[in-house]
Amino acid sequence: MLDDAFVAEQTCQCLRNVEAILKSEDRSLEDVLKTTVFLDDIDDFDAAYSGFFETAPPARSAVGAGDVSKGPAVEIEAIATVE
Repeated sequence: MLDDAFVAEQTCQCLRNVEAILKSEDRSLEDVLKTTVFLDDIDDFDAAYSGFFETAPPARSAVGAGDVSKGPAVEIEAIATVE
């Protein structure tokens, strides 16, 4: 298990990246319907994915992926509406 602050920092960066992509398409995090959180260690789930969404968080699933992409502790995939 990694340091909670390290995992939280990576989680915030992932969600900032998602937010930037959405913004480039005139969307926001409020348009996210579902996320999948890939964790190097599933025991880090509580540290990852803390209060980033202002309203009710979207549906989510978490996967203990072990050695995610040979580097980061967290990766997040998001599905958003494009109405």
